[in-house]
Amino acid sequence: MTEPGNSTEPRTPTANVRALVEEVVKMIVDHPEEVMVEEAAGERGGAALNLRVAQTDVGKVIGKQGRTIRSLRNLVSAASVKQNRYYSLEIIEEEGEGDRGARSRSRVAAVSHNDDDGEINGNTEDR
Repeated sequence: MTEPGNSTEPRTPTANVRALVEEVVKMIVDHPEEVMVEEAAGERGGAALNLRVAQTDVGKVIGKQGRTIRSLRNLVSAASVKQNRYYSLEIIEEEGEGDRGARSRSRVAAVSHNDDDGEINGNTEDR
């Protein structure tokens, strides 16, 4: 892997945001070699960044009450504003080995802010 800024390929805005997410997540997880960030067509003409991590690292990426994933999404949002493009960040969870490595596309952590009482709720959706 080349260091950011040392690549010979042209850096597009999406590549910069994708590389940002990938590098930050690799610093958090136990298995950085399994971190992948893929770009897909997103809503509102933007891009969806699909984050894949090892099953054992999903909790580390989500964090307590969804704080880590919310922080990652805030970074992506800040980059979106600067580049005048919408990005979304989704966690794609690896299934267990009993499922022969099948992958489930799910939004693992949905974090919402309840304006009524200022409480933050982290919910895990069913797959």
